[in-house]
Amino acid sequence: MKYKLKDKNIVKSDFELEYEPANFTDTIKDLEKKLTEITAQQKIYIAKADNVARNHPYVLDVDNEKRNAIWLYQENMVATEQAENIIKNLKESIKNIKAEMAEITKQTGYEFK
Repeated sequence: MKYKLKDKNIVKSDFELEYEPANFTDTIKDLEKKLTEITAQQKIYIAKADNVARNHPYVLDVDNEKRNAIWLYQENMVATEQAENIIKNLKESIKNIKAEMAEITKQTGYEFK
């Protein structure tokens, strides 16, 4: 990747970003496809919940307070795992950006504050 200084900005000179009208129509198509997929997924979730209730009716016997506590525990355990993945990705992004900043400094002499 080549870098150069322009006024007070840094310009990546190996590419240019342009948009065509198709970008917008393609985006609409992608969003409509995702909407269809999520709607179908929602139906699957409902079917799974019905299946669990049918095959394990005791889940319906648990009072709302206990069911809510179990759900909160599970939700937070899943969120903890997701947060760990996000933390890992953020650390990797920071590492990559710092390496890019070092390369910019090396090529241009620009010192980041």
